[in-house]
Amino acid sequence: MKKLSVLLAGAGGYGNVYLKALLDEKKDDDFVISAIVDPKPQNSHYYQRIKELGIPIYPTMEAFYEEGRADLAVI
Repeated sequence: MKKLSVLLAGAGGYGNVYLKALLDEKKDDDFVISAIVDPKPQNSHYYQRIKELGIPIYPTMEAFYEEGRADLAVI
């Protein structure tokens, strides 16, 4: 079965709440974070982990969609 690809818009602020759920509270392995869009991702509590996991970071949605795609965008 194909994994659902998720794009997260925003890694700092409220994006930290989504990252906690997507990274720390994940119960199954049925989705993958395909990328994160944030002009200042270093403000995220999860920045180092995002880098360690090799999740691509884009400054804008347009920049992401020029190169990638996702089944679901969390905005």
